[in-house]
Amino acid sequence: LSGGTKQKVNAVIAFMFRPSLLILDEPTAGLDPLSANVLKEKIRAVRREGRSVLITSHIMTELESLADDVAFLCDGHLRFAGTIAALLERTGEKSLEEAIAGLMRAERAPRPVAPATEAFAPTPWLAPEPKGAV
Repeated sequence: LSGGTKQKVNAVIAFMFRPSLLILDEPTAGLDPLSANVLKEKIRAVRREGRSVLITSHIMTELESLADDVAFLCDGHLRFAGTIAALLERTGEKSLEEAIAGLMRAERAPRPVAPATEAFAPTPWLAPEPKGAV
């Protein structure tokens, strides 16, 4: 099966059981434009039914058309969670793609390095117990 056909089969299986939370990872990857459009309409229909849809995607325009809320992870850390409108307001950008790109630039900006004594000091839970401590 082609990548697009596998995506279609996975989508059919995901929608078939009518879960209250539908999790879709890069749902339109490998799909032709017609199939991607049909899938997006199905996602909108599920949302109108009051069910939740969690989508991971690198296609920001797709998220703008499908999502109310977004979460942005960078290097495994949550950097933003909220409405698209709140993110655009916070960053002063006009599109989700520009806003996320700005957050990514800020994350990758060089940071000052802490002095060696601070950088390598043991954390409190790893520090040895003082002698005579109970």
